[in-house]
Amino acid sequence: MNIFERAARKKLRFEMPGIGRITTEDLWDMPLTHSHAANLNDLAKTLNREIRNTDSDEDFVTTTPSSTTAETATLKLKFDLVKHIIDVRLKERESAEKAQETRAKKQKVMELINRKKDAAMEEMDIDALEKMLESL
Repeated sequence: MNIFERAARKKLRFEMPGIGRITTEDLWDMPLTHSHAANLNDLAKTLNREIRNTDSDEDFVTTTPSSTTAETATLKLKFDLVKHIIDVRLKERESAEKAQETRAKKQKVMELINRKKDAAMEEMDIDALEKMLESL
């Protein structure tokens, strides 16, 4: 079962200061970073901190699962979701930046081609230009 299916089955919600409870789907709309608003980076840091705090309470002798183990599993699932979304969004941003660079490069090459064509036409003699004009 993938992390999104597990999150949906558990009906995971995330507590966000100043916003309240948000769903997993809402995470996709949050900014990656922002100094004055809720963002994925801060959420990931908070979840990671909470995981470390609950992990320190682990009991390595007791064989029965505790509520702390279930809580830790839920926190890890939340962290994995947020981290996955961050990774996807970073890849999308990188891909968009590369596409923009490629478009800009293509545009520049097209401009150079047009300039060279214009320069080549300027080098043509009058008879060749008149023949070209008649053929149009």
